[in-house]
Amino acid sequence: MDHIGILKHALETTLRHRALWILGLLWALVGGGSGGFSGNFGNIGNFGNRSSYRFHGHDFSSLAANFNPAVLLGFLALFCGLLLLLAVIAAIARYVLQAGIYRSLDQLHQAGTEPTVRGAWREGWHRRTWRLFFQNLIVSIPLVIGAILLDRKSTRLNSSHIPLSRMPSSA
Repeated sequence: MDHIGILKHALETTLRHRALWILGLLWALVGGGSGGFSGNFGNIGNFGNRSSYRFHGHDFSSLAANFNPAVLLGFLALFCGLLLLLAVIAAIARYVLQAGIYRSLDQLHQAGTEPTVRGAWREGWHRRTWRLFFQNLIVSIPLVIGAILLDRKSTRLNSSHIPLSRMPSSA
């Protein structure tokens, strides 16, 4: 197999068809790989003393007195729901873009049809794309549930064991 020839052909195809650049960028945007968030906030307020609810010179003691946990839970549930909705939309868009790119490239090589963003998007909504999406969803859900259950079990087991350094000496 000529690996160098395959890579050269892929590079030529990508450079010649600008629609593939846009589709690839969109696929990367919804496809993930963010690397997480890491931040150092330093000392942003005086939260060590419970009697002082001051943050950068503003007094929030009246807010703390009228705090309603139900409102916070409502906002948290709304935020989690929106996050889940965005994750589902991104997953669907990823599958549509992926299938559209594959089908456009197939049409390019089979019939010589020039790939376009609109054509790839339209091809991505094909029935086979939905079949693939639901197959992966059916496989992924039990795997995620299993990983969560295993993680909870390992956390529970780790918290019940006493470290050797804390055991009383028998001397």
